[in-house]
Amino acid sequence: MYLLGLDLETTGLSPEQDEIIEIGYMMWDTSINGPVLIGGALVKPTVKKLPQIIVELTGITDNQLRDFGMGLKDGLLRLSALASRADYIVAHNGISFDRKFLTNAYTELNLPFPDKYWIDTRTDIAYPRKITTRKLTYLAAEHGIPTANAHRAAFDCMMMMQILSKYDVEEVAKRAATSIYEVTADVNFDDKERAKEMGFHWVAKGKKWKKTYREYDLKRTEFPFATTKELLNEGGIKGV
Repeated sequence: MYLLGLDLETTGLSPEQDEIIEIGYMMWDTSINGPVLIGGALVKPTVKKLPQIIVELTGITDNQLRDFGMGLKDGLLRLSALASRADYIVAHNGISFDRKFLTNAYTELNLPFPDKYWIDTRTDIAYPRKITTRKLTYLAAEHGIPTANAHRAAFDCMMMMQILSKYDVEEVAKRAATSIYEVTADVNFDDKERAKEMGFHWVAKGKKWKKTYREYDLKRTEFPFATTKELLNEGGIKGV
């Protein structure tokens, strides 16, 4: 099985207002549990000057983008060509972040992207309960994986794919192809600790304990309290 791991660095957090400045990718072969191809590209944004916080976070500078950056269209075409040869797309927090940026970019430039399922290593891996963090560098540390050059796209891809390689990829892929539900725990004050232990978080708006589940896990979970569920996405996330 071939997995295309991808990661983006951007000028900010808003897919509607900010731009892609780096695309990192890694084609991973599950038969050897290792990378086949590693690469990336700096992308020239339309903004004349990067926000200082982005320079400090990534180490990418305006001069680097000017001297080594390519056009966004070229970067997207390279990415979609690789995606067409993969069985799954993999990204960390990809459904909430990377995919939204790519959806806007591919739509704006009227470019196609293969209709492949996305695996999100933030949510689609059944991490041990003792690992409560979902930040990529912290997860890497929990798994004994080096964290050099964090927030550079290709290096983040390496961390992400090495984390995924510690788990049953076939099971992760099956989970990623199922529907997504938001589950609400019907608990009183005395029972809230049980909800917290199961990973539910408090949502101030509505004053409820909630957690997102894949249908794959929901069918295998027994709750010690009453719950309600709401369908967020029918089937897995595909394409852009």
